[in-house]
Amino acid sequence: MILIYLWFAPYNQHSALGGIVMTTSIIRLLIIVILGSSGALFSSGMVEAQTYDAAAAKARNKIRDRPPILRSQIFKYLVEAQEYVNEKNYDGAWERIKTMKNLDLNPEEEAQYINFSGFLYTEQKKYPEAIEAYEKLSRQPKLSAQMEDMISTVLAHLYFKTGENKKAIEYMARYLKYTEKPPAESYVFLSQAFHKLDDRESAVHYLHCAKKLHDKGGQKMLEKEYDAWRDLYLALDMKYEGLAVQQSLVKQYPSQARWRALSETYTRLIADHDETAPLSLKKLKSLQKKASKKAGG
Repeated sequence: MILIYLWFAPYNQHSALGGIVMTTSIIRLLIIVILGSSGALFSSGMVEAQTYDAAAAKARNKIRDRPPILRSQIFKYLVEAQEYVNEKNYDGAWERIKTMKNLDLNPEEEAQYINFSGFLYTEQKKYPEAIEAYEKLSRQPKLSAQMEDMISTVLAHLYFKTGENKKAIEYMARYLKYTEKPPAESYVFLSQAFHKLDDRESAVHYLHCAKKLHDKGGQKMLEKEYDAWRDLYLALDMKYEGLAVQQSLVKQYPSQARWRALSETYTRLIADHDETAPLSLKKLKSLQKKASKKAGG
């Protein structure tokens, strides 16, 4: 007998702090063919929304870290439904997965039915219905650790999309609690959500966390993320911290326009200079001259 492990998960792409973009044509599909028999967290202020809890992760994974097993017929219906989605034929996709309900679904198969329903609602931009589906999915018994993590991240993005930022932070925090090595985008997401709540200190903090992860992985932050980070510092009247971010941006993404903007920043800091400034007037003038030259001025 051939049994199939299947995980469908909407894949979300993040933009800079202006918002997130939820893709409507991509679904991540992981398939393993097996031969055998069937078998809160939000508070105001600059806080850690959640840090990795090794003991909690170990305890959860001990009982949850197992792949769901689906019958080949169920897998067939899900793949056919996905083909309809690829063609933007959502009525066909709904009809195909509803056929599954006539097969006396086991708990793993019921979870996949609800999961795909939530995905379809998301594809159709019916976000409240998608949230309801994924909340229902979160209450299903014996979910795998992988499925629980997927639910947390998807709900975080859906709640962000509908403007419920505290709930978005709550679910992203739940994901981070069990994830030892989260992607940097998780912290960019938290920065977005805290920014929407006008908590600029926390928004800055999580962009700093994202930057550290990018550096550790030998990757670059997006230009828009640098710009948002600098703007947050300026909104907090932290001009020299904003300058440091702008200097990093020019280093990572050099261009005449970026050097010109940096030169203008130095000019403003020179005009506003006083004895409490962390950089001397002489140093600022030297940096301004260099930036102006790089800008072609």
